[in-house]
Amino acid sequence: MAAFQFAELDNKYNVDDEKFTMTLSPEVGYAAWGADFSLGTDLNLYNGDEFGLNEDKAPTVDFGVEYGVGLWGLSSTAYAETGWNFETEDQTPIELGLKFKF
Repeated sequence: MAAFQFAELDNKYNVDDEKFTMTLSPEVGYAAWGADFSLGTDLNLYNGDEFGLNEDKAPTVDFGVEYGVGLWGLSSTAYAETGWNFETEDQTPIELGLKFKF
């Protein structure tokens, strides 16, 4: 069993809109019983006009779990994802899937 954490800082410039944006995506997770559990969110740090944290919007917290399975000799992962939107106080749609890497 192991815990993991990371963050991604996405800085991008939209040429058509002539806007620069900055988004920080921290995530924390835990690996146990062969599955990877994760919890993360996206924080908008700069919207092209001003610095601020999500501009009066409550963040959505994303939950996920991945489990590696070997199908047909390929590297594959089964996953489930959902989230909770604190602004609307609603659960985001649950997504189930199977990813193949080749």
